Amino acid sequence: MKYRLPLLAALFVLLLLYVTAIAQNAIVGNGTIPPGTAAVYLPLVRKSVPTATPLSVGVVVKSSKIASRPSNDFIYIPGEIINKTSVPVYLIRVTGRFFDAKRDLIGERDTYVFSGVVLPGKVSPFVLTASKKAGQIATYETVVSYEAVSSTDFQPLTVISKQIGNNSGIEVSGEFRNTTDNEIHGAVVSVTFYDAVGKVIEADRSFVDVTLAEVQKASYAINLGYNFAYSSYVVQATGY
Repeated sequence: MKYRLPLLAALFVLLLLYVTAIAQNAIVGNGTIPPGTAAVYLPLVRKSVPTATPLSVGVVVKSSKIASRPSNDFIYIPGEIINKTSVPVYLIRVTGRFFDAKRDLIGERDTYVFSGVVLPGKVSPFVLTASKKAGQIATYETVVSYEAVSSTDFQPLTVISKQIGNNSGIEVSGEFRNTTDNEIHGAVVSVTFYDAVGKVIEADRSFVDVTLAEVQKASYAINLGYNFAYSSYVVQATGY
Protein backbone atom coordinates (compact mmCIF):
# COMPACT_ATOMS: atom_id res chain seq x y z
CA MET A 1 0.00 0.00 0.00
CA LYS A 2 2.89 2.38 0.80
CA TYR A 3 4.18 2.01 -2.80
CA ARG A 4 0.78 2.38 -4.46
CA LEU A 5 0.36 6.18 -3.98
CA PRO A 6 3.82 7.17 -5.36
CA LEU A 7 3.25 4.79 -8.29
CA LEU A 8 -0.15 6.32 -9.06
CA ALA A 9 1.34 9.81 -8.84
CA ALA A 10 4.13 8.87 -11.26
CA LEU A 11 1.63 7.36 -13.71
CA PHE A 12 -0.47 10.55 -13.52
CA VAL A 13 2.55 12.75 -14.31
CA LEU A 14 3.50 10.55 -17.28
CA LEU A 15 -0.08 10.69 -18.57
CA LEU A 16 -0.14 14.48 -18.26
CA LEU A 17 3.12 14.86 -20.18
CA TYR A 18 1.82 12.51 -22.89
CA VAL A 19 -1.44 14.48 -23.34
CA THR A 20 0.47 17.79 -23.44
CA ALA A 21 2.81 16.46 -26.16
CA ILE A 22 -0.13 15.30 -28.26
CA ALA A 23 -1.89 18.68 -27.88
CA GLN A 24 1.23 20.62 -28.90
CA ASN A 25 1.45 18.65 -32.13
CA ALA A 26 -2.27 18.43 -32.83
CA ILE A 27 -2.61 21.46 -35.12
CA VAL A 28 -2.75 20.22 -38.68
CA GLY A 29 -1.72 21.94 -41.90
CA ASN A 30 -4.90 23.98 -42.33
CA GLY A 31 -4.50 25.59 -38.90
CA THR A 32 -7.40 23.76 -37.20
CA ILE A 33 -7.39 21.53 -34.13
CA PRO A 34 -9.05 18.10 -34.50
CA PRO A 35 -12.22 17.65 -32.41
CA GLY A 36 -11.63 16.27 -28.92
CA THR A 37 -8.03 17.50 -28.77
CA ALA A 38 -7.04 19.86 -25.97
CA ALA A 39 -5.77 23.22 -27.24
CA VAL A 40 -2.59 24.75 -25.87
CA TYR A 41 -2.76 28.54 -25.90
CA LEU A 42 0.54 30.35 -26.36
CA PRO A 43 1.12 34.05 -25.66
CA LEU A 44 0.77 36.34 -28.69
CA VAL A 45 3.86 38.16 -29.91
CA ARG A 46 3.10 41.83 -30.69
CA LYS A 47 4.61 43.01 -33.98
CA SER A 48 4.75 46.59 -35.22
CA VAL A 49 2.64 47.19 -38.35
CA PRO A 50 3.53 50.11 -40.64
CA THR A 51 0.80 52.77 -40.83
CA ALA A 52 -0.51 53.23 -44.36
CA THR A 53 -0.28 56.77 -45.73
CA PRO A 54 -3.69 57.96 -46.94
CA LEU A 55 -3.91 58.61 -50.67
CA SER A 56 -5.82 61.80 -49.97
CA VAL A 57 -6.71 63.93 -46.99
CA GLY A 58 -9.65 65.67 -48.59
CA VAL A 59 -10.60 69.21 -49.48
CA VAL A 60 -10.26 71.64 -46.59
CA VAL A 61 -10.58 75.34 -45.82
CA LYS A 62 -7.06 76.76 -45.86
CA SER A 63 -7.95 80.11 -44.30
CA SER A 64 -10.92 82.43 -43.79
CA LYS A 65 -11.89 85.51 -41.78
CA ILE A 66 -14.68 88.02 -41.31
CA ALA A 67 -14.08 90.84 -43.79
CA SER A 68 -14.45 94.55 -43.15
CA ARG A 69 -16.90 95.11 -46.02
CA PRO A 70 -19.25 98.02 -45.34
CA SER A 71 -22.77 96.59 -45.00
CA ASN A 72 -25.76 97.20 -42.77
CA ASP A 73 -27.38 93.82 -43.41
CA PHE A 74 -24.72 91.15 -43.90
CA ILE A 75 -21.42 89.85 -42.58
CA TYR A 76 -19.01 88.57 -45.23
CA ILE A 77 -16.50 85.77 -44.62
CA PRO A 78 -14.02 85.29 -47.49
CA GLY A 79 -11.71 82.30 -47.53
CA GLU A 80 -10.17 79.67 -49.73
CA ILE A 81 -10.11 75.89 -49.93
CA ILE A 82 -7.23 73.67 -50.99
CA ASN A 83 -7.61 70.37 -52.82
CA LYS A 84 -5.38 67.88 -50.97
CA THR A 85 -6.65 64.90 -52.94
CA SER A 86 -4.84 63.35 -55.89
CA VAL A 87 -7.65 64.03 -58.40
CA PRO A 88 -9.67 67.03 -59.65
CA VAL A 89 -12.78 67.82 -57.60
CA TYR A 90 -15.89 69.66 -58.72
CA LEU A 91 -18.64 71.92 -57.37
CA ILE A 92 -17.06 72.39 -53.97
CA ARG A 93 -19.54 73.63 -51.38
CA VAL A 94 -18.61 75.37 -48.13
CA THR A 95 -21.16 75.41 -45.31
CA GLY A 96 -20.76 77.94 -42.53
CA ARG A 97 -22.30 77.50 -39.08
CA PHE A 98 -22.42 80.66 -36.95
CA PHE A 99 -22.47 80.82 -33.13
CA ASP A 100 -22.98 83.53 -30.54
CA ALA A 101 -20.87 84.04 -27.42
CA LYS A 102 -22.83 81.31 -25.59
CA ARG A 103 -21.98 78.85 -28.37
CA ASP A 104 -25.62 78.77 -29.49
CA LEU A 105 -26.17 78.21 -33.22
CA ILE A 106 -27.66 81.41 -34.68
CA GLY A 107 -27.37 80.72 -38.40
CA GLU A 108 -26.17 78.45 -41.19
CA ARG A 109 -25.40 79.31 -44.82
CA ASP A 110 -23.59 77.60 -47.67
CA THR A 111 -21.96 78.66 -50.90
CA TYR A 112 -19.89 77.23 -53.74
CA VAL A 113 -16.25 78.12 -54.31
CA PHE A 114 -15.64 80.32 -57.32
CA SER A 115 -13.93 77.66 -59.47
CA GLY A 116 -16.12 74.86 -60.82
CA VAL A 117 -13.12 72.52 -60.85
CA VAL A 118 -10.06 72.55 -58.57
CA LEU A 119 -7.03 70.50 -59.54
CA PRO A 120 -4.86 68.60 -57.01
CA GLY A 121 -2.84 70.96 -54.85
CA LYS A 122 -4.69 74.05 -56.11
CA VAL A 123 -6.86 76.56 -54.23
CA SER A 124 -10.09 78.42 -54.92
CA PRO A 125 -11.74 81.29 -53.04
CA PHE A 126 -15.26 81.57 -51.63
CA VAL A 127 -17.34 84.09 -49.70
CA LEU A 128 -19.88 83.11 -47.04
CA THR A 129 -22.57 85.59 -46.02
CA ALA A 130 -24.49 85.79 -42.76
CA SER A 131 -27.36 88.07 -41.82
CA LYS A 132 -26.66 90.57 -39.07
CA LYS A 133 -30.28 90.18 -37.96
CA ALA A 134 -29.47 86.70 -36.64
CA GLY A 135 -27.31 88.18 -33.88
CA GLN A 136 -23.71 88.90 -33.04
CA ILE A 137 -21.42 86.19 -34.45
CA ALA A 138 -18.71 85.23 -31.96
CA THR A 139 -17.34 82.16 -33.73
CA TYR A 140 -18.04 80.10 -36.82
CA GLU A 141 -17.23 76.70 -38.29
CA THR A 142 -16.88 75.55 -41.91
CA VAL A 143 -17.63 72.19 -43.50
CA VAL A 144 -16.57 71.29 -47.06
CA SER A 145 -18.24 68.88 -49.49
CA TYR A 146 -17.62 68.26 -53.17
CA GLU A 147 -18.46 66.14 -56.21
CA ALA A 148 -16.11 63.62 -57.81
CA VAL A 149 -17.62 64.21 -61.28
CA SER A 150 -19.55 66.95 -63.03
CA SER A 151 -21.91 67.07 -66.00
CA THR A 152 -20.48 70.51 -66.86
CA ASP A 153 -17.08 70.49 -68.53
CA PHE A 154 -15.25 72.99 -66.30
CA GLN A 155 -11.75 73.86 -67.52
CA PRO A 156 -9.02 76.03 -65.92
CA LEU A 157 -8.10 78.97 -68.15
CA THR A 158 -4.92 81.08 -68.26
CA VAL A 159 -4.89 84.62 -66.87
CA ILE A 160 -2.49 86.56 -69.08
CA SER A 161 -2.71 90.00 -67.43
CA LYS A 162 -3.96 91.72 -64.29
CA GLN A 163 -3.90 95.23 -62.89
CA ILE A 164 -5.33 97.16 -59.95
CA GLY A 165 -7.40 100.28 -60.44
CA ASN A 166 -9.90 102.36 -58.50
CA ASN A 167 -13.53 102.59 -59.54
CA SER A 168 -15.44 103.60 -56.40
CA GLY A 169 -13.24 101.04 -54.68
CA ILE A 170 -10.60 98.49 -55.69
CA GLU A 171 -11.09 97.09 -59.20
CA VAL A 172 -9.05 94.27 -60.75
CA SER A 173 -9.01 93.99 -64.55
CA GLY A 174 -7.07 92.25 -67.29
CA GLU A 175 -7.34 89.45 -69.86
CA PHE A 176 -7.55 85.65 -69.88
CA ARG A 177 -7.04 83.11 -72.64
CA ASN A 178 -8.73 79.84 -73.55
CA THR A 179 -5.81 77.43 -73.35
CA THR A 180 -7.99 74.31 -73.42
CA ASP A 181 -8.65 72.07 -76.42
CA ASN A 182 -12.36 72.96 -76.44
CA GLU A 183 -14.54 75.96 -77.13
CA ILE A 184 -15.87 77.60 -73.97
CA HIS A 185 -19.19 79.42 -73.62
CA GLY A 186 -18.58 81.39 -70.45
CA ALA A 187 -16.04 82.00 -67.72
CA VAL A 188 -15.76 82.85 -64.04
CA VAL A 189 -12.82 85.06 -63.07
CA SER A 190 -12.00 85.39 -59.37
CA VAL A 191 -9.57 87.41 -57.30
CA THR A 192 -8.19 86.58 -53.85
CA PHE A 193 -6.44 89.13 -51.64
CA TYR A 194 -3.93 88.09 -48.95
CA ASP A 195 -2.28 89.67 -45.94
CA ALA A 196 1.44 89.63 -45.24
CA VAL A 197 1.39 86.01 -43.97
CA GLY A 198 -0.70 84.62 -46.83
CA LYS A 199 -4.10 84.57 -45.12
CA VAL A 200 -7.20 85.48 -47.14
CA ILE A 201 -8.67 88.87 -46.31
CA GLU A 202 -11.02 89.39 -49.27
CA ALA A 203 -12.26 87.69 -52.45
CA ASP A 204 -14.72 88.33 -55.26
CA ARG A 205 -15.57 87.18 -58.78
CA SER A 206 -17.03 88.20 -62.11
CA PHE A 207 -19.01 86.18 -64.65
CA VAL A 208 -17.88 86.75 -68.24
CA ASP A 209 -20.49 85.91 -70.89
CA VAL A 210 -18.27 85.04 -73.83
CA THR A 211 -17.66 82.27 -76.35
CA LEU A 212 -13.99 81.56 -77.01
CA ALA A 213 -12.36 79.08 -79.34
CA GLU A 214 -8.94 77.65 -78.52
CA VAL A 215 -6.24 80.36 -77.91
CA GLN A 216 -8.77 83.21 -78.09
CA LYS A 217 -8.77 85.75 -75.26
CA ALA A 218 -11.22 88.03 -73.47
CA SER A 219 -11.14 90.80 -70.89
CA TYR A 220 -12.53 90.87 -67.34
CA ALA A 221 -13.12 93.36 -64.52
CA ILE A 222 -13.91 92.66 -60.86
CA ASN A 223 -15.05 95.59 -58.76
CA LEU A 224 -14.82 95.13 -54.98
CA GLY A 225 -16.76 98.32 -54.22
CA TYR A 226 -14.55 99.56 -51.39
CA ASN A 227 -10.91 100.13 -50.49
CA PHE A 228 -8.83 98.06 -48.08
CA ALA A 229 -5.20 97.21 -47.35
CA TYR A 230 -3.63 94.01 -48.72
CA SER A 231 -0.20 92.55 -49.43
CA SER A 232 -0.79 90.44 -52.56
CA TYR A 233 -3.51 89.13 -54.82
CA VAL A 234 -4.11 86.24 -57.23
CA VAL A 235 -6.50 86.06 -60.20
CA GLN A 236 -7.93 82.75 -61.49
CA ALA A 237 -10.24 81.90 -64.38
CA THR A 238 -12.41 78.87 -65.11
CA GLY A 239 -14.26 78.20 -68.36
CA TYR A 240 -17.31 76.07 -69.05
